[in-house]
Amino acid sequence: MIASKPIILLFFSLVSLLSYSSNALGETDLFFVDSTGLSKQDAPFSEDFNLPVGDRFEKAKNCLQDDSSSLTEKLHATSLLKSAAWENCTDAMLLLGNILFFGLYDFEPDFGMAHAYYDQLRKTNGSVVGNLILGFYHSVSYYNTAPYDPALARMYWEAAAKQGSIDAHHFLAYHHLTGMHTKRSYLLAAKHYKFIADDLTREGPKSLLASSQYLWPEILNYNTAGEDGTGVYGPASAYSFSTASRALNSIRHYIREIYNPPEERDLGTLFEAGKLRLHGMHSFRRNHTVAETIFGKVYRDLSSLSESPVHVTSENIANLLSKSAGYIGLLQIFGNSRRRNLENATHWLKRGISHNDSNALYGMGYIFYHGLLNADEKDTEKGLSYIKEAASMKNGYALTFLGMLSMENEDFDIAFHYFTLANKEKALLSSKLLADCYFDGIGTSVSKQKAALLYKEFVETVRSTSSTMSLAVREVDHYCLENSLMYYLYSAQLGYSIAEVNAAYLVDGNKYLIDSLRRYLYPENTEEETLSDVFAFEFYARAAAQGDADANLKLGDYYYYGIGVHRDYDKAYRFYENASGKGGATGMALWNMAYMHEFGRGRERDTHIAKRFLDELSINQIAYIPFRMITSLVFLHQIYLRCLSFLRLR
Repeated sequence: MIASKPIILLFFSLVSLLSYSSNALGETDLFFVDSTGLSKQDAPFSEDFNLPVGDRFEKAKNCLQDDSSSLTEKLHATSLLKSAAWENCTDAMLLLGNILFFGLYDFEPDFGMAHAYYDQLRKTNGSVVGNLILGFYHSVSYYNTAPYDPALARMYWEAAAKQGSIDAHHFLAYHHLTGMHTKRSYLLAAKHYKFIADDLTREGPKSLLASSQYLWPEILNYNTAGEDGTGVYGPASAYSFSTASRALNSIRHYIREIYNPPEERDLGTLFEAGKLRLHGMHSFRRNHTVAETIFGKVYRDLSSLSESPVHVTSENIANLLSKSAGYIGLLQIFGNSRRRNLENATHWLKRGISHNDSNALYGMGYIFYHGLLNADEKDTEKGLSYIKEAASMKNGYALTFLGMLSMENEDFDIAFHYFTLANKEKALLSSKLLADCYFDGIGTSVSKQKAALLYKEFVETVRSTSSTMSLAVREVDHYCLENSLMYYLYSAQLGYSIAEVNAAYLVDGNKYLIDSLRRYLYPENTEEETLSDVFAFEFYARAAAQGDADANLKLGDYYYYGIGVHRDYDKAYRFYENASGKGGATGMALWNMAYMHEFGRGRERDTHIAKRFLDELSINQIAYIPFRMITSLVFLHQIYLRCLSFLRLR
């Protein structure tokens, strides 16, 4: 039963009152700034303010970096910084801007005052950081801190890029790639991405093989649904059961699992936690020492327990044994683990080889090829035999190595072939080397578009842990959604599709049932609701263009209901169709497509097609009960239509 309008109005009034009260009783900001401008000092006078400007800055910086400093001492330090900034100390302006923008040293972010300091910094010395951040402020339309001006944003970024800013090159690369507020140029996009990729690899013309001495992370695809076909927005969208999400869940359960008795440990979960620490992702930094510890624990537990009492989720025991040993061997050769030891590496690699692990074969081949244990025992032929055997098992590291070796020998066609195979196996370095081939026409025809996309894949994966997405997650955990939105917007402007879809989701005014009910009862939108709808639609569209299944699903909803755009059932169906094809993101998309066929919304009415889509949905365990209910209704609907047709014929 739908509630009456007075009751609903009373409910919304109570929600508004509680929201106001919770804000009023919230934590006080730690950073006191005069809202009228850059204040000289906000603390009682002390002799420290008589120090020279440089000494004041150093004293304040040292205090803030000291973990033992109290809140009062930190507040005094920020007052010293502000007094130094008042006297045109650019170092103080920069540090204050960073503190306020990134929430450093436990201070609350204040994006308005951060903008003031960055603007003052840029006017004082044309700072690269000032140009970079001011460009970001002018590139987003949701905040009123600075006027929305994409042309001015691009001008600031171009200035920062000339000053060597990696983020500025990243901003420009994505905007040129997508033609966002500028003419699309795959050439310029590829050049900007290549600048970043070359900086990240730091490889010279004679040191190509040197880049293989680094244990590159694997490429993670955040835009594809998992096999279960469920995601962040509920059944049938993408993220919740993706590889990335399983890794996130692994780290959450890791502490609990590590203290369980061996017979109760979920070793599949521990293994994925080890991979997460090996490769790193967003807020979880790479830590090879921790990764090695986890892999060692998985290996020992599997070696000492029989198969029956062990709980394994994602891999069988033989695979976990071999992969754990192989990863430990690679970490001891290439990683930055504190236990790095080449002799111990061979011990683990032999264990992995005994279980036919391709990583172990590659690691052993690398040792022999370069004579790492003993230069006198260098055996390139034996090393290559190991590496080729690993490559035959589609090992990405081995395929990349053979490609680089072919490049050194100027066998460009073969090198291109190896890089292509390695890229299919998610070997990250291969995406950069394959991009170089497309950029310069090595072993293939020149394609700036393919080069730009491959460089983007490489750059985003390597830089993901240094992006602002980790800050966005931190702010969400503290229920500071406005701050989280700002950090997601920063990463979204860099081109991270997961940041685009999360930014849209935070602004989306149609994600809860109560929102839909309110929109139904009061169809007239306020100006704020209209702006939010347009903003969310823009960022969902950007993420959908990059292949994000969640965003395709949401765009289908927006076109179906006419939210932020004119209603268009045909486009809605196409976006649902796109979402259903993203690696099994079926549930919601197939459900909606079935509904449109059943009732003839934008499609010819056909209950048989609707039933077929719902049959595909039956593999989704989460949707089992609603699936059974809806198939029963479809069956009754078919009987009704047949009866109606029969009566018309009579």
